[in-house]
Amino acid sequence: MKFFARITTICLFLLGFAQISPAATFTDFETALQTLSNDFSSTATWINGQLAKSTAFGAGGTVQRPAAVKTFPGFELGITGGLAVAGDLKKITEINTYAVSSDFLAIPEFFFSQTGMIHGKIGLLKIPALGKIDLGFGHSAYSLNLTDHFNGQFAQWQVEGRIQPNLPLPINLSLALGVGNMKGNYRVSNSHTEEIASIHYNGSDYKQTLDTTVFMSSDWDVTAYYAKLVISQNFIIFHPYIGVGCQVAMGEVNTVVGATGTLNLDPIAPGAAYQDTLTVKGPATAEPNNFDFRLLGGFQINLVPFVGLNLSGELGDNVYSASIGLIVGLL
Repeated sequence: MKFFARITTICLFLLGFAQISPAATFTDFETALQTLSNDFSSTATWINGQLAKSTAFGAGGTVQRPAAVKTFPGFELGITGGLAVAGDLKKITEINTYAVSSDFLAIPEFFFSQTGMIHGKIGLLKIPALGKIDLGFGHSAYSLNLTDHFNGQFAQWQVEGRIQPNLPLPINLSLALGVGNMKGNYRVSNSHTEEIASIHYNGSDYKQTLDTTVFMSSDWDVTAYYAKLVISQNFIIFHPYIGVGCQVAMGEVNTVVGATGTLNLDPIAPGAAYQDTLTVKGPATAEPNNFDFRLLGGFQINLVPFVGLNLSGELGDNVYSASIGLIVGLL
């Protein structure tokens, strides 16, 4: 009788385990989804930090010019393209994720924002008490669809006034005051399959398998107000310049990182595996740094009369930019 009692107890225990195990696995599946969402939010937060830097720097004006201010009826027209790049010592591969590898998006360890506009300046009447004054403007709006896995829309504008005071200097000196805006969005996606041999949820260990399409969707609208002091020298056809500046920026950057696909949890201990589809998102929002400094330098070389090639670079707080442009001007 004792033997049959023990067998009955063991069978009841196994039956109870079989009934409880699927429910426990389902609960752990929900925990896995929440953990993935937290991992995606951490990644989106890092991405926002990079975009907040590069878009603010781009909005603060990456079209640089020698300090010689135009006078009426002088003007210039140009087209300039470039990049503002944010570099963070904390690489994306070092983000602390648990339920997915930190490099799941397969994106660079730095972030850049495309900068570039069709721009122009027009000289105003010289004011004896102030000096030469010109007014500049620029605008761009375009889309990029490089592959099925990347697309984006980008827009930028800038308005800038410059003053070249009446000072007895052997070089040109100008002060620029301006406002600029960068607005846009893009989406990146790629396939990601990953198996984690042992992962722990709510006291249980599983082999976890992800078969997903991961994605990142970002949008930004950032405005910067800036001041720049530039000096330059003319050497016939070569015009080098250097300068310093500062800016304040405001706006918002939003990023959503997520995945769609399937998740399978297979208990390492005896128990039923559970697999289901998933759609998980991790959002984050950030504002740009309110203040940043700018160190800039570059040169313009006249290719033919009235036509010049301009190259410039800038440095801020863990953010950099470079641009190249073709300029047509008079006076």
